[in-house]
Amino acid sequence: MNRIAWALLVVLGLSGCWQPEPIPFEPPKGEPGVKPAAPVDDTSAVMGKELKVGDVEQTVTINMSLSQRSQARNITEEVLADKLERVRLLTININPPFPNSLWLDTVVKAKNDFHYTPVVLRGSYLRNEKESLGDIKLVLAGRFSDDYNLQPIDVLAGLEQVPETMLISMDLEALLMPPGTDPAAIKPDTATTPPERITRAMYYKTAVRINFNKGGGAQASESAAAVPLSENSAANTAAPPAPSLAAPPPAPPASAQ
Repeated sequence: MNRIAWALLVVLGLSGCWQPEPIPFEPPKGEPGVKPAAPVDDTSAVMGKELKVGDVEQTVTINMSLSQRSQARNITEEVLADKLERVRLLTININPPFPNSLWLDTVVKAKNDFHYTPVVLRGSYLRNEKESLGDIKLVLAGRFSDDYNLQPIDVLAGLEQVPETMLISMDLEALLMPPGTDPAAIKPDTATTPPERITRAMYYKTAVRINFNKGGGAQASESAAAVPLSENSAANTAAPPAPSLAAPPPAPPASAQ
């Protein structure tokens, strides 16, 4: 009896010290094992996709239009635009009397996300590809589909006589700044970026052809060609003559029966 008791005590003691070895987990064949999730990279989430200079060329549109304050009955417009409302050519035809000023508005449309990789637009408006009509300085640093309104320009500024025609265009360069550049710290005049991030191929910008119709016939066209712009403007804005208050002529006598 004592031997049996001692044997039971030995067995119980050994069982209390024994621990089973862990069985390694093996995923089912043909299925990948579960891996811990990688930490989220906040920088990549802010940056979005990497932008290249071609993204600027293809997604920035610069549209010009006749300002509302210059619209008149003797001025007509012909707009050549595509389905995405990118105006390639604006033709303005003006009949006498010619205005003293003609204002154009410019809207820049950005169809890309430039808030982490800003873009600098700089250049000038040109009259007949030679005469500067003002500078263009803009930093694109917004989200998708933001619009930027530039200062209107007067395309007749500095002229003394009306020309036959003129072409208004834009001489521009675009600089794609390094990722993470602070837009508030950018000065368009002095901004720099690597040469491969600079382009002058801004495909979607408006050219404006303005025609002054001096040969319409007329005595008005000859006088308009000889009169300075300031006097043309006065003639264009003068009030119409008041209607005559004279009594109407008597009615013809009735024919004899």
